[in-house]
Amino acid sequence: MKPTRGIVFLLLPVFCSAADPKSGANPQCTSTPCPKKVLQTNKIADCPDAGCTQTEGHKFDPELDKLKNIRSDERKPDLQSFEWIKGLPNPGPTDYAKCGNRDALRRIGEGKKITVMAWALKSETQGPESCNCDLPRAENHDSHIVLVDPQIKNPTLATDKSSSVEAAKHIGETATVTGKVDGFHRSGKGNMFLNMGGKYPNQAFTAFIPSANASQFPNAEQYEGRTVSVSGKITRYQGKLEIKVTSPSQIHQAGSPDSGR
Repeated sequence: MKPTRGIVFLLLPVFCSAADPKSGANPQCTSTPCPKKVLQTNKIADCPDAGCTQTEGHKFDPELDKLKNIRSDERKPDLQSFEWIKGLPNPGPTDYAKCGNRDALRRIGEGKKITVMAWALKSETQGPESCNCDLPRAENHDSHIVLVDPQIKNPTLATDKSSSVEAAKHIGETATVTGKVDGFHRSGKGNMFLNMGGKYPNQAFTAFIPSANASQFPNAEQYEGRTVSVSGKITRYQGKLEIKVTSPSQIHQAGSPDSGR
């Protein structure tokens, strides 16, 4: 496997949280509905660069969506290293408000066109987002590429991709955790558990499916031994990290074009 040189646009993902429509918070958040043409064609080419939503009341940051939809241009990219990326400063709480002015992010490089030499281990399809008009088909979703420092010799997903172990840094956040399901368990009460990063009771992370939602996952045991991505709010329960899964759309199986199968 040879290292890959790729041109990318630097995006510092500070995401928009839903704001109370009656308050003055997050004034630049919007819930712009998608145009009729998008609903009729379901084509990403018809999506506005500032994004739109098919979910009533869903608020998002149009300026962030514009950056996600940035197009390639004739600018010459800057060659950067992993150390440069790691050394980027984190904006402080006074530098940026969600759905607010992004000048502080631009000053540290957001929107720059850069070239990075890296191992490209895997491309992972994500779910519907406002930047792609909430289009349901996988070919219209974002793809996250797993890049590894080229100084690492013979990297593998198992040893070099941060997955469930990294989730501890994001408790309370909505995120996606990817890893191999080392064990499946259904309790006497009907709750289901997908354990990752080790078998129970030594797992690093659990996708918890409550019994009330179990009927939506008639074949959940199929995930055992497979690599999946689980999206949702990361919490800690009895010392273990977990995401509560109430919809099949929260689980995406690696190599499958559809979520929740």
